[in-house]
Amino acid sequence: MDKKIEIFLRDDDYCSYTDSNTLYELREIVEVFDRVYFGTIPYPNELAVSYLPSKQYFRNIIENHGLVDYLMEGLEHENVSLALHGVTHSYPKFPEFNYPIPEETIIKSKEFLERKFKTTINAFSPPNNSLSVINYKNLSKFFSIIFYAFCPLPNERPFDLKYYKYFIDTSVGYIFLKYQFRNLSPLIINKILNLSSFTFYKYDTVDSVFKSFKNSLEFSKRLNLKLNPLKISIAIHYWELDKKKYHELFNLTEKIRDYYLKYY
Repeated sequence: MDKKIEIFLRDDDYCSYTDSNTLYELREIVEVFDRVYFGTIPYPNELAVSYLPSKQYFRNIIENHGLVDYLMEGLEHENVSLALHGVTHSYPKFPEFNYPIPEETIIKSKEFLERKFKTTINAFSPPNNSLSVINYKNLSKFFSIIFYAFCPLPNERPFDLKYYKYFIDTSVGYIFLKYQFRNLSPLIINKILNLSSFTFYKYDTVDSVFKSFKNSLEFSKRLNLKLNPLKISIAIHYWELDKKKYHELFNLTEKIRDYYLKYY
């Protein structure tokens, strides 16, 4: 794959409630994306994951043998990692990481998954794409990548001149393109890569997301933003996508890559 552009898959909501019979073939996912992050919830709250189609519940994620086998097989590939996707997904309130989470709870959750899956976790995927400054500061001690969706708000990141330039550039794009715009320039705060996500959820289409990427690329160039090399993320929920939708996802990824490489 051309390292001028790296496309990450951010796939959230893996937990003890996951129905492993619905999971898509790993091989194809691993081949399509430069990096794959399975956002995993260590201690899911029953209410918070009530939207999952599975009616099966295991008290501990490690007892969900089908899921464990799936994730362990994925981790055999160099480009596959786990991301911590909250603690319970709704602790102590909703959205979870809008409220102060004790540092020791973050450490415990991270180490729980690392121990069970014999891996190292360096990415955090915030539930509902919401994150307070206090939690960001704690997370930045333990993670090198933090995902988000559109753009972190000033009350979600510590004071940093690079962030405020990023926020202003994003605001200019938003005025013209609304949520069709993503700021594609890298956002690094205190050595932490903050990575924007194009969402490809149940009701998103290839055309709408590709248009969003195309508009973002064009407008970012007009703002003279640094776009080479480029890292972007596509966010999905595995439980929303059937086989047809996965094929659309792969098609979308190919279109984004081809379009970008026409410019760089």
